[in-house]
Amino acid sequence: MKLPTFLLLLFSLSLAQECPSGAIPNSDSTKCFHLIPTKADFVVADQTCRLIGGNLASIGNSADNNLIQNMFFQWKLVDESLTRAWIGGNNLLTYGDWKWTDGELFDYVGFDSRKPKILGFNCLSIEAGPWMPTECFKKQPFVCSTKLQKPANCSASSSHQ
Repeated sequence: MKLPTFLLLLFSLSLAQECPSGAIPNSDSTKCFHLIPTKADFVVADQTCRLIGGNLASIGNSADNNLIQNMFFQWKLVDESLTRAWIGGNNLLTYGDWKWTDGELFDYVGFDSRKPKILGFNCLSIEAGPWMPTECFKKQPFVCSTKLQKPANCSASSSHQ
């Protein structure tokens, strides 16, 4: 499936009031995580997520981290060529000062502590393991997050008189 067609389908599904097929809700059911298998560099991945009304995924707790890792692992069973996927963490503005592209606080950290800090590896990717600083121009799949809209409660008081 070509990227524009895939994006149109994903965008139309994201307008629904639940996570679209293939996406999963985060741990507090406020966002949907979408693994986009199309390979792109970090900037294009970020722009693509914004086009569908979201951002590259920010991870604020271990539960969301585990959800994304498990989602990635399931995709990898289907496509063994997938090695890593972009998430929204980067230190492009100030080396060592990690930020999320959606502005969320960077207060949960899932880095691989055994990996050295390498200058030029300024964007975060994830697999079925710890986060990895990666060169931002590398093309790989990515994880978007969009806001989850709760379905309207039909039994709520009506405005009909």
